[in-house]
Amino acid sequence: MPRLSTTPIALRILAKMGCVADITERRVMKRLTKDWLGFGDIIAVPPKGVGVLVLQVTSMTNVSSRVNKILANEHVSQVLRAENWVEVWGLNSEGSIKPRSIVLDSDGNLECKARSDFIYYVYGKDSFDEKI
Repeated sequence: MPRLSTTPIALRILAKMGCVADITERRVMKRLTKDWLGFGDIIAVPPKGVGVLVLQVTSMTNVSSRVNKILANEHVSQVLRAENWVEVWGLNSEGSIKPRSIVLDSDGNLECKARSDFIYYVYGKDSFDEKI
């Protein structure tokens, strides 16, 4: 069985959580993709409440580089002020998640937390542990 890339794995996890989600990155050249606002691969609507998750998915080993890319992005603060979530999920083929939440601190500066605020909000636990 071929290995799935991180995007379909994330979509399966989000569906199991009851979210409506879709891919937002688009191919601009044969081997080049462009993320939504420069950092979103997937947008997911939770099954309750308000706001959406703007999700960057990657391999477990690339989480820190994706977090740094998001922290440097000019649009992230506005997305967060509009009561949305911005996260990076490092994924492997078994569906294990290495999550990072990008949040605004009390001074309005971006910071990274080593957890998923979105998973906790939707799923009620710190981690998603169902089989995909």
